[in-house]
Amino acid sequence: MHLRLAPLALVPLLAVAACGEDTGPAAGPIASVPTTAAPTAPTDPTDAPPVTTPVTTQETELRYDPVEARADLDAARERWRAAGWTAYRFTFTPSCYCPQDDVTVEVIDGRPVGAEAAGHARSVEQWFDEIDASIGTAADVRVSYGETGAPSSLYIDVDEMMADEEFGFELVGLEQVTDGLAAFLDDEYGCGYGFALSDSDQTVSMVARFVDVDWETGPEPGVHDLADLDGVVYFGADLMANWCDDVIEVGEPEPVVDDSWQIVGGSLTFTPTDNRLAVGVFTDVVAVDADGHEHHLGDVEVSNGMWGFFAG
Repeated sequence: MHLRLAPLALVPLLAVAACGEDTGPAAGPIASVPTTAAPTAPTDPTDAPPVTTPVTTQETELRYDPVEARADLDAARERWRAAGWTAYRFTFTPSCYCPQDDVTVEVIDGRPVGAEAAGHARSVEQWFDEIDASIGTAADVRVSYGETGAPSSLYIDVDEMMADEEFGFELVGLEQVTDGLAAFLDDEYGCGYGFALSDSDQTVSMVARFVDVDWETGPEPGVHDLADLDGVVYFGADLMANWCDDVIEVGEPEPVVDDSWQIVGGSLTFTPTDNRLAVGVFTDVVAVDADGHEHHLGDVEVSNGMWGFFAG
């Protein structure tokens, strides 16, 4: 990597359970890849049945009361909403025609992140959707709900005439993550006039860069409105690959973005500490997804150890 002090113009920074751009200093997420549909017959713990209504060729004889099952689901959803958990993690043991390994899932505001996210891991909210789609169509649906409303055990038999399509799990751990998004962002990435960090698996990242500033002197220290910065939360894979590299070697991974939330609210307190280090404290971060839903992500603190430098 070759670094030099930023000249008058600087390219901006980049910003990313179950069975079954910164085209500036660094090459950033350049391709949006749609997620693939999960297989209908899971073969490993991270491949869950797709969230779709089961289809049968004949009328299914139900081994449960769908009215009672839906009432239980509605009550559980209400308890979960009342609990107000926006960030959490849980571990469960799958029970299906697949390996019986424990699976740990981390979720930020309804979105699974981490290594298991690539295997179609489910959030609690997505499991609610799975149960909802199965009630009245699957041959058997048996669910137990915990105090917070989250499913603690699950068994779904799509069709009693089919073999090996049954799926279930036992929840062995569920905990709230009170630090919000900050709890999932472990690694900091310096370079240029901005801040970037991601989880260790590079499946979620947060990047905020200054715009319309004097690139010779950089932004003024102090408090800045995040609405005035270019800030994004990305989800995908290898999100920080080739960060601030001026040369991309053959065979190196490229960032892949499958979702992004634009940061629209909150504040950034920016403090330069020496020639190559700056600290950013993000407060009350609010982001909006493609559907217009707001996500309140809490506070995040990050450093940029190469402040004012860029690849070149």
